[in-house]
Parts: sequence; structure tokens; C-alpha cells
Amino acid sequence: MRTKTFIRPVAVGALAHENGICDAKDCTVRSLANAASIPYTVAHAAMKDAGRREMRGADISVYGPAYMKMGFELVGLYGTTDSAVYNCYTMRRKGVDVSLSKGITLGRMMEKLQRGRYIVIVRGHALAVVNGKVIDNHAVSSAKSVVALFKMKED
Repeated sequence: MRTKTFIRPVAVGALAHENGICDAKDCTVRSLANAASIPYTVAHAAMKDAGRREMRGADISVYGPAYMKMGFELVGLYGTTDSAVYNCYTMRRKGVDVSLSKGITLGRMMEKLQRGRYIVIVRGHALAVVNGKVIDNHAVSSAKSVVALFKMKED
């Protein structure tokens, strides 16, 4: 039997309650704040402007445009599931020229993220990766499937 491996964060990063905001299911907000190195309140406002509702998660129709407005570019969408096809269709409707790539696990993706600021969307969660280091509030299985990858544009 294989042992499950986890990728542990080097820092917790931004949290809602530390900023006087009562919110949950806010990983898309925290990952934006942590990857962009901006205050949680700014990331929260950007996601709210894009249509995210408090205490609710968000799908790519909300976080995709919000991340791009905040200086990130969509690097790729991954997988072959119905959900992956939906993500591709949604982003194309938003005017983004993108296609699906072969599925990849978070563990394998981490090898490619050694330089730069990224937001990695895995099944059911979003996390920040800055220069190869995860910033998140909990460990994530390295076997999680990557759904989407956003990278901060360099000036």
C-alpha cells in the first residue's frame, strides 16, 4: 500500500478573521492575496466584484476573470473530465484562447513552479505557490489533480 504524501505550506498567509472579515470557503481569495502579495481585504474586494459571494466557494467563471484582472495569466487548464471541459468552455466564452492539457498531479506540477508567483487550482481548493513554496492554511495531498494554473505576469 502506498503512503499518501502531502505538500506542507511554508506559511499560512492571509486569513479572513485576521482582517475583520467573517468568511469561509475563501481559498480563492486567500490564494490571490498570498500569490499577489496583497492585503486580504483587497483580494476579497476583487473577488466580490467578480461575483463571489461570502461563505461560498467560486468556480472558474468568477475566479478566472478576477485573477486576470489582478495581473495573472491563465497558463493552462488540465484534465479530461466534464468539469475540465466546462472550465475550458467558460474561459473561451470570456475571450481567453485556451485548450485542455493532459491531467497532472499537484506533486508533479510543483516541480515546474520553482520561480514565479502562481495560483494553483486543484480539485476543490486553490493555493498560492511563490518560488516553489506553498502558502496555504493546510497541507494538500500531492496526488490532487490540478485543474488550472495562473501565473502572475512579470513587469
